[in-house]
Order: sequence, then C-alpha cells, then structure tokens
Amino acid sequence: MEAPPMFEEQGQILEKAVTSLILHMPKCFGAWNRVKTHKSSSWFIGGMLCVLFSLAYSAQTSAEQRVIDPESSTITVHVYKTGLFSVFAHDHLIRATGLRGVADIGESPTVSFEFGAGQLKVIDPGVSAGDRAEVQHTMEGGKVLDINQYPEISFKSSSVTKQAADRWLIKGSLAFHGTTREISFDVQENAGRYHGKTVLRLKDFQIEPIRLAGGAVGVKNEVGIEFDVRLASKPWSSLFPGYSAARATR
Repeated sequence: MEAPPMFEEQGQILEKAVTSLILHMPKCFGAWNRVKTHKSSSWFIGGMLCVLFSLAYSAQTSAEQRVIDPESSTITVHVYKTGLFSVFAHDHLIRATGLRGVADIGESPTVSFEFGAGQLKVIDPGVSAGDRAEVQHTMEGGKVLDINQYPEISFKSSSVTKQAADRWLIKGSLAFHGTTREISFDVQENAGRYHGKTVLRLKDFQIEPIRLAGGAVGVKNEVGIEFDVRLASKPWSSLFPGYSAARATR
C-alpha cells in the first residue's frame, strides 16, 4: 500500500537524520575513542550525544515544516442545484474537518494533506435534520462518494508559485473517488490562516451528478471547493503530532 503523503514527508525528515548520523560518524567515533578507557556508561553517553547532534543538525534543514492543525482546518464543498424545478430544491453545503498533512513554507514550499471521505458532513442550514440525514446517506452511498470503496481523499502539490507576499498559486494532484487529476488554486494568507478556492467537475472524478424527476431537478457538475487551513506553530512537531493525528483517524 502506498504511504500517505504526510508520511512520505516525515520519512524524508527521518532519512535526513540517518544521513546526517552517517556523515558525522567519524566525529562520533573520535568522541568514543576519547572515552573508551572509562566505564561503559561513558560509551552510552557518547553515543547519545552523537545521535542528538545528528538529529539537531537534520532538524535545522526542516525548520520550515509545519503540520496542518486538524482541529482548526476545514474544507467546504458548495453543491449547486440545477434543472427546470430547481427553484423547489436547494444548494448543499458540505464540510470536512480533521485534515492530516504537512506544509513546508521555506524556500521551496510544498503542501500535502489527506482526510477521510466519511468526514464530509452535510450542514445544509435551514433544512430539517431528517432532510440533512437523507442527503448525507445519498452522498456517502455508491452513486456519489462510495466511501466504503474510496475511503480517502488526498492532495500533493507539484508546484507552489509565490505571487505576492501573502498569496500563492498551488498546483498538484488530487486523488478522489479512485481518480487522480491535476488541479490548481490560489491561496491567500491572513492572520496565520491560509484560504483558497477552486472548482471541480464531478464527472472528472467518475461521479455522475444526481438527477431526480427525469432531470427536472438535480445538482450541477461543477462544485465549489474552499480550503481554510491553519498551520501548527512549532516546526519540529511535524514528526509526532502529525503522526498521532493520522493514526487516530484510522
């Protein structure tokens, strides 16, 4: 099974640490040689210092990485009505929290994230709980998301182009409903939050827009997607909190 994008990023960090450890082995052995006439505890201390030195060195190279805060980040989907009798229907508002991922905001920025398709929840305001539950059931079923067959949605950037001090154009691959497509979207930073939007076509991901009453009412092929993301404040926390957040949802 292919590793999720965020674990690939963390694997690269670990690889840097191991590489750094190998490169600094001569210094470590030099330190060990100076203490080899002492007790075995000195050997242990020397070894620990060597490992800590290598990890600290590699941490500097990853200082710009941030974990996406899963509790404060959301993806919102706008599904629009269509058809002759669309006046009697309503648009749908769907939202997901619990995003898992990593962003590198250094000189070569990247971003990758994933979330469970089952985390998308219908929040249509102004309709009954029963109607929301019915829409939720239809959305999760085989005619739309088919969350049992396609449980994960993920994105991995291929390029991040800075357009202004607080604005970027992001391009990358979106894996959704068993299909991977290239998408792009603008992102704006404001008070530590990153907001972006794009438009997806359901048919591009092998989803046929729902039609009722012979097509007299249904949903459009185009859906609006909004991202509102907050990044964690501590760079090195990208190793452990991100991992535990991902494992907690599996």
